Amino acid sequence: MDTRRVAYHCRQCRPAVRSVEANEKLSADTLELNEKLVSSNESLESKIRELEEQASVLESANQVLAENFEHSLEICFRLIEAFHPVLGEQTKAVVAICKEIANSDLLTKKEREVLTVSSWLYNLGRIGLPRDLLTKSLNDRASLDEQEKTLLHHYPVYGQTLAGFVGTLEEVGHAIRSHRERFDGRGYPDRFSRETIPVPARHLAVAVGFVECALPRDQALEHIIRESGKAFHPEAVRLFMKSSNLTNLPKKVRELTLAELEPGMVLAKGIYSPSGLLLIPEDRRLTHGIIKKIKEHDFANPLTQRLMVFR
Repeated sequence: MDTRRVAYHCRQCRPAVRSVEANEKLSADTLELNEKLVSSNESLESKIRELEEQASVLESANQVLAENFEHSLEICFRLIEAFHPVLGEQTKAVVAICKEIANSDLLTKKEREVLTVSSWLYNLGRIGLPRDLLTKSLNDRASLDEQEKTLLHHYPVYGQTLAGFVGTLEEVGHAIRSHRERFDGRGYPDRFSRETIPVPARHLAVAVGFVECALPRDQALEHIIRESGKAFHPEAVRLFMKSSNLTNLPKKVRELTLAELEPGMVLAKGIYSPSGLLLIPEDRRLTHGIIKKIKEHDFANPLTQRLMVFR
């Protein structure tokens, strides 16, 4: 055959050969990729099963921890109750009120948890007090001398320390330490005031104040309202009155906190300054501007009254 013709035919065959080689390589690469995918899927399924097993173990562990924590709270309450039965009764009453307050969406999830746990443990520090001093403080606090008052004023600090043995309860400890602080800064042990008092401690203070005043219900409510802006944070008092279902309001009237006021609401009761000056009259429809002025006035000179609007 002519050399030139052979060369020509060879040149014609090269593309076909390269195509066959490319197809063979593509098939080999595809096969290898499929094998890798199968292997990866098997590995992924194995990892998923492993993670599911770990999640199950973690869930079981968390359940055990939760049960152990509840058991620890129960032991602490039993210690309080055994040390002095009156403390046990007071603690149960405070827990019931704080659980109602903790249902409010105005508190964060963490604040609700801290409030509930601290309501179980707030009396823990009183176990460190002499029994006769404790009995005297429960029956006739006004008769305490200065040394006895000093000892009594340290029980929230003892409570904070003891709560630390229950678990990682740093914020609960702060709430326990601060539940005897006053809005006006005359409380103990740190003389905190207004917004420097932790949120859970403000609400715990109202519940404790209501229970420990040992007055008939209506008189106890009047006591809490009178002390709004003095002993207790006004907004905490409003949430207490709203959450505890302790008062009977006309069906057309609803009680709110300051944070819940919205434009379009109509006041069912006028808003007054602490000195008695009428700020917003009854039947006034709220606007953004009016609500802003109310909050500005509250920041400068806290409003202590309950806020009522028509439904």
